[in-house]
Amino acid sequence: MLPYRLSTPQLINVLQPCRIRILPIAGINDLLLLEATNAAIGEIIVSQSEQQDVLALNLRLHPCFYSEVLDAANQLPTATVVRGIGQGCRVYQALKVSKSACIAQLRQGIDLVVYPQAQLLAVNFDAPYFSLVPLEQDQYLTSEPTAISRAKAVLNQPFDYTAAPNQLVLELSELLQVNSELTTFATQTALQQVPSLMQTIDKLQQQLEAKRQWVYRHYCIAMDRGNLGQSANGSLGREDARRLALYEMLASDELTQLVNMMVSDESKISLAE
Repeated sequence: MLPYRLSTPQLINVLQPCRIRILPIAGINDLLLLEATNAAIGEIIVSQSEQQDVLALNLRLHPCFYSEVLDAANQLPTATVVRGIGQGCRVYQALKVSKSACIAQLRQGIDLVVYPQAQLLAVNFDAPYFSLVPLEQDQYLTSEPTAISRAKAVLNQPFDYTAAPNQLVLELSELLQVNSELTTFATQTALQQVPSLMQTIDKLQQQLEAKRQWVYRHYCIAMDRGNLGQSANGSLGREDARRLALYEMLASDELTQLVNMMVSDESKISLAE
């Protein structure tokens, strides 16, 4: 069902407990990860290995990700999902979770710990911003429209007042993308004939625009003002201020008086103009 999004299967023989870590490829931009999490980022299906009495995993990932197989001997065998031959599951972003939080967790890696149990494989998955969904229970396509779920998730994400400018740019991109998805969804599905749903979309778009303006304002402040206790572009850095204090300390009294007179004259001229 997802061949155009997932890579060629990677066969992993499960001889002992192992940890499969999913990570974004090196150097990938956050904006590409933003798009990659719109659908399943990975899928595993249990199959029979060529070795006797050994099960294997067919792992397929989105092209933006790769996997590492690590030892999990010290991990406690607590199963989230138990799968047999021919069964599998997919990894999705959890519903009503901000994509910026998901991307931050993806950068650290998400783990699937697999334990062989006779003719079954027990999979332990502990990632708060992602879900491990069995194939037969995959109802992501029949739940609330993705555009509306994403808009609610972005609006529910608390604002980080300590965020760096690059993080604010990511949030702005996410807000614009979600707003555009709402417009496309309303247009393509002819929701003009469903007034209640159109009202919901209109309210969400108004809230998204208000949050976008708020984030953009803080982005401008972060770029123009290094310290909220000082005016924008109107203060010396600590190093420049220290250098100026040393100049004043070492300069002669005559030079200091001359500089003060010149500054006073320039101030009078600017006021007269």
